Amino acid sequence: MPREYDPEYARQYYLRTRQLKGRKRGLADLPASRAASGKGSLPTSSKQDSPVQSITKERTEQLKARLEKLKVLLKQLLEEAHKQSGMEPPKKEDSPKDPNSSGSSGPAKPKTQAQKRAAKEALDKYKKEHKNDQPKEVKKTDEQLSNEIEQVRAKIKEIRQKIAESVAKAKEQAKSISTDSLHNQPVNKNTPGESK
Repeated sequence: MPREYDPEYARQYYLRTRQLKGRKRGLADLPASRAASGKGSLPTSSKQDSPVQSITKERTEQLKARLEKLKVLLKQLLEEAHKQSGMEPPKKEDSPKDPNSSGSSGPAKPKTQAQKRAAKEALDKYKKEHKNDQPKEVKKTDEQLSNEIEQVRAKIKEIRQKIAESVAKAKEQAKSISTDSLHNQPVNKNTPGESK
């Protein structure tokens, strides 16, 4: 038969058989040399770096230097591009981003009416300021466009006339060649099946 649960007996058994583990030492309890190395409770090695580690360190340093050079070059190229396009380069914001702004971090929150109104006002202001900043090709007036269309139509008409003239000339040449070849061929009085 199974025994009934006896809490006193269970506690006595626990106290007899327990093997408690103490708290693990953290970095604060370590000697200064170990805590500074960041290795925790592992002993520090005084060995020289292996060849693989030294090569890896060299490559890492070279790549970091190259990355810095490329960042500087990219910054210069962006500044030149902004100068050539006539636009001002974007200014870096020192303040943290607005959590409601559209960013890649986190889900987008719905905008309030005030934010929507402010965005619309900013868009209207931008459109007013940059109304005349369109490229020159886009600024063509209707009159200029109609003149260009007429010029293209005139060119098409000229080309069609030249094609018609060349076709007529080719037909005349083909006709004269065919009539000349008929007149220059000797007339054979024999029927095709007969022989002399």
